[in-house]
Amino acid sequence: GDFANLNAAMSDERVKDGDVLKILPNSSIPNSTITKAVTIEGNGYSSREDGYCGTMYVNSDGVTIRNLYSYGVVLQGKNLTVERCRMSTIHATDGNSADNATIRGCLIAGYVCGYYKNPAKGWKIYNNIISVSNYTGDALAYLSEATIDHNIIVNFRESLYSGVYAVNKVTQSSLTNNILIRSGNSEGVGSDVINTATKFEYNIHTNTSNPSGWPTNKAGFAY
Repeated sequence: GDFANLNAAMSDERVKDGDVLKILPNSSIPNSTITKAVTIEGNGYSSREDGYCGTMYVNSDGVTIRNLYSYGVVLQGKNLTVERCRMSTIHATDGNSADNATIRGCLIAGYVCGYYKNPAKGWKIYNNIISVSNYTGDALAYLSEATIDHNIIVNFRESLYSGVYAVNKVTQSSLTNNILIRSGNSEGVGSDVINTATKFEYNIHTNTSNPSGWPTNKAGFAY
């Protein structure tokens, strides 16, 4: 059936876990709360004419969001998949209930993070561009046991901001084949990322030098 918006679809008893909801071109969907394990399918993310969604508050496990232009996701559900989307943010409100997300092939013009009190575990982050320019925090943060591979992660900050990173507060994780860029006073990689990494290989980072004590078997290439 057709629904006025995603909230209406969530309220309709005909919509079941596993269903696919298609966002039509030229749609403008308001902020939505997703309470069922559905797939939300857009038409691409080159412009809002492909269809645009406001913030999606994902409160169900097993949600998939694909090919969509959206403001972003506020996550309180496990096993989220976001692929081929354009967003400003993906972040969790409670790390314990947001494990095992997969983010693949997306443009995130903002930040991606778990939760600062209890980092989300098991996220898989592949083949994305994550770029921060107007946010005072880190581009990627507050994760544990994550797999982060083949991404470009950028933190463009004005010189008045310091102590923010491209990647920070990501522990016991594997980081491989990434480009980790700093600009101004922002750092490429936080030392906690390196010191706890299960793997840190073949990354290009923009720290001005390898930190003192950086394990040689984990070191990337200082740009």
